[in-house]
Amino acid sequence: MPQWYDTGLIPKITTIYVVIFFDIILNCLFEPPSSDTTGVSGTLSLTSVVLFALQAFLVLVVIIVFYLMLSKTALFEAGLSWPIMKKFGVFYFCVFVNLLLLAGVRVYRIMGMSTITTRDGIWSMVGYYPLYIIQRLFSPIYYCAVIYTCQMLADPSHYYITQQTVSEILYQTSGHR
Repeated sequence: MPQWYDTGLIPKITTIYVVIFFDIILNCLFEPPSSDTTGVSGTLSLTSVVLFALQAFLVLVVIIVFYLMLSKTALFEAGLSWPIMKKFGVFYFCVFVNLLLLAGVRVYRIMGMSTITTRDGIWSMVGYYPLYIIQRLFSPIYYCAVIYTCQMLADPSHYYITQQTVSEILYQTSGHR
């Protein structure tokens, strides 16, 4: 029976931590807000597009690495992927909401920088400020969900399967609690 560390989790978890670190840095690169009002909207828009694409790519890397980690679990390899994926539903929700908020704020910012030339800049656009605040408040929740999910997947019990484990999971997913 292989050991849990033989599943290649350590490099995958390290990859996710590094990606989260760079995602936080990219999230901060959109600051300070006054940088949007310099009047060179074309250059800033291109920079914003590149940073947004890079940040969206990092979220996709988290999803791919998470799936690779999930595919090494014993339940997933035994064909019981639904119970193990259901267990990490909060992670999927957080990734989806984070991606939507990220896209909303970044697209709003890119559109605003290409059309607004006033000193107030993008902050004068209707709806941008609340969306920005919601995205900033949700980002730490997303980061915590990713880290917590990595910690849960590092549990060695996910990599060994017994008949009792299968019976318990099938009982729990059938609606009985």
